[in-house]
Amino acid sequence: MTFLSIAAIAVIYLWPPTPSKPEVIVHLGVPMSSLAVGQAVRFLAPAGTAFEMIDGGGLNAVGKPAQVGWLVHADSGFVALAANSSDDGCTVGFDPASQSFMDPCHGAIYALDGQVLHGPATSPLAHLGWRKVGADSIAVRSLTVPTTPS
Repeated sequence: MTFLSIAAIAVIYLWPPTPSKPEVIVHLGVPMSSLAVGQAVRFLAPAGTAFEMIDGGGLNAVGKPAQVGWLVHADSGFVALAANSSDDGCTVGFDPASQSFMDPCHGAIYALDGQVLHGPATSPLAHLGWRKVGADSIAVRSLTVPTTPS
């Protein structure tokens, strides 16, 4: 029995770890603590990378890329959203007055949590996997963007 216990412990420590998802560090330009509920800050993927959508619908789906994201201080806390509109892929902008996201191409309006408030979109904005790493920086799950030869 002792041998089995030792073998089980050895397997736990010697087994190859599950590779973690790649991340990129993004500097927000403002401390997260300065964002009041209802505010959002835009951030961009570094060159050669894209943010990985972790959910979505419409044109957005798990694993699809996004070049722009929004860190939002919603009622439930902070969320990171891909800025891709789910119905046409246009980059949504944030309207501080209405505390909502607007699609400049087709007019869809999204709530702070990404839910559709006004169509034509029928699916919410996609979420991005993220974690706080500093007062004004976050690590966001990323994809490598292939470069095209010139």
